[in-house]
Amino acid sequence: MFTLPHFIATTSGAYKLAVGTARQTPQFTEALGRPVSEAWFSDGKTEYGNPTKAELMIPVKGSRQKGDLRVLAIEEDGRWRLTELTLELTQPDKHIDLLSKPPI
Repeated sequence: MFTLPHFIATTSGAYKLAVGTARQTPQFTEALGRPVSEAWFSDGKTEYGNPTKAELMIPVKGSRQKGDLRVLAIEEDGRWRLTELTLELTQPDKHIDLLSKPPI
């Protein structure tokens, strides 16, 4: 495993997939408030192998509050797949699973 510098983390397929997926879920923008932006620095590590695994923590901020996107992703056959995408809010202490389907 190795820790990714911010530039590499933000240009990785796992980062782009996580941010893109989060932005498409209503819970993400409802919880944080529009507009939502990612912080300049994110943290992460990647374990290269077959499959490649990425674990990222992406700070996010909206007009109402801040939080972190916790990401676990796997790359197989050149395609990234999210196994976990959770919005962890700071106030109140709450975790929102962004991969689960919202109730109808």
